[in-house]
Amino acid sequence: MSNGVHLTAYSALGSPRSWIKGEVLKEPLLIEIAEKLNKSPAHVSFRWGIQSGHSVLPKSVNESRIKENLS
Repeated sequence: MSNGVHLTAYSALGSPRSWIKGEVLKEPLLIEIAEKLNKSPAHVSFRWGIQSGHSVLPKSVNESRIKENLS
């Protein structure tokens, strides 16, 4: 929270867009960490943001992902 600014990540895992290259959840290092922790890559990503002191607001319209985000 440098200079009194608090970072909030909304829809932090991204949505398909023409200007975005690659997919965060398919990054090999993230997958490796998730497997070691027996968690999903999404959970690892969210946890990293939270432990870094940021607010993380996951967004999804997919019912299974919404349930996963709440677990």
